[in-house]
Formats: sequence, C-alpha cells, structure tokens
Amino acid sequence: MTLRWLICFSLGVFPLCAGNVLGRVELRDSRDPAVRNRNDYSGVVVALRPVEGAIPPPEGQHSVMLQKDKTFSPHVLAITAGSVVDFPNADPIFHNAFSSYSGQVFDIGLYPPGSTRSVRFAREGVVRVFCIFMRR
Repeated sequence: MTLRWLICFSLGVFPLCAGNVLGRVELRDSRDPAVRNRNDYSGVVVALRPVEGAIPPPEGQHSVMLQKDKTFSPHVLAITAGSVVDFPNADPIFHNAFSSYSGQVFDIGLYPPGSTRSVRFAREGVVRVFCIFMRR
C-alpha cells in the first residue's frame, strides 16, 4: 500500500485510518511563522490516507477542548469525521466558540462558567476555532 502525507494545523478532522507506518516526516514550505522562524512544530498534525482502496468508515469519538485562562486546551486537536467535541467553560466569565473556516462553520453562542457546549464535526478539514468572552 502506498501512502501520502497530509499535514494540517489547528483542529483537524480526518477519516479514520488504521495500520503501522514507519518513516520520516519532513515539513517543507510552511507558511506558518512559528514553523519557519522558530522550528516550532507543536501545531502540526500528520494524517495518513491510503492512495488506493477504500477508507474505512469513520468512527465518531468524543473529545474535549477546554476553555480555561482564556485559552483553548489542547492547542491542537486531531479527530475523525463524525466526532463530537465538548467545549467546557472553566473560566469565571462567559465564553463562546466559533469558526468561519470551511472545515466546519459553527457558532455555539455565549455560555456561562461551569457549562459545556458541544459540536459534531461531520466532514474532514482544518477548523480554526475562536472565542469571544464577556465578563459577568
């Protein structure tokens, strides 16, 4: 089986693939300043897809992207298509999570401290998530 590399940043939603792969990944021509200037690869996700043959149907999973100290954690979250991501608010202020990127457009609205909102990611793609917050 021949595999090709897919490299994405932010929250990536990918079809499920299984198997063992040995090799080396080399990131070239990145437009991200953190990668180019500081060799910071903390935002890189590598997903493999078979070039030939069917991709197994995605298994939805349940993941968490915590909002605490006005920051999303983890900074990068790779999930499979069909997965649900919870956005718990661990700050003492109202938060929102939204994206206008083509990976998936959503806006879960402002929600209070101690509560959680969830989003199902139906298709693959890169999703950059943002927040608007409001003090009580």
